[in-house]
Amino acid sequence: MEPFKFEVRNMGVHFCLPIIAFLIVLTFLLLLPPETYILQQFLLIQVLVIPLSAWCTVFLVYELYHNHAEEILIPFYRNKLFINYAKIIVIFIFMLTSLSMVLGMKAEGLDFVELCLLFTSQTLVISSFSLLAAVFFKSVEISLMIVIMYVATEVITMGDVMPWPHLFYFNLDLVVHEIELYGTISLVSTIIFIILTRSLVKTIERNMIF
Repeated sequence: MEPFKFEVRNMGVHFCLPIIAFLIVLTFLLLLPPETYILQQFLLIQVLVIPLSAWCTVFLVYELYHNHAEEILIPFYRNKLFINYAKIIVIFIFMLTSLSMVLGMKAEGLDFVELCLLFTSQTLVISSFSLLAAVFFKSVEISLMIVIMYVATEVITMGDVMPWPHLFYFNLDLVVHEIELYGTISLVSTIIFIILTRSLVKTIERNMIF
């Protein structure tokens, strides 16, 4: 657990930002009357809380690149990076489960299990891709900028314009088999991103040795 605590301490107040966003959104969900602004609440979780999973995961390598400590810390990151990533994801899944439960109780047309599957799938893709981008570009800032630009473009265009994969749902018409397929594709994509990230870390370490 110590390496994870080390990363959390390095993140400082940055680690609290997703938790603060979660508490704000949860407060809105609890205070608003049932069946009121359900679509807006549904979108708020997707475009505010879920992208913050990228915020936490890229900061797992912040110390590596911000302080130019790649040569010293890369062996440590090779062994602990993905364990710490898994711990971050568990925290996010807990928060998203809470939000899904409240939203599912307030809206008759939304199912708790479907919401959990959708939000978890989105979190896995965004977080794993942002981690890959941070390692590939050796920059936390570039990785976060890519995520911010993607989310902003999707919100502005409502996911209809750009010819790239669309992660977000902008309506409440959730179909079970579509969500299941979406979850499967997201899981496969996440595994690919994690494998690529691990390969990059190993390549960097080998280059350091030689």
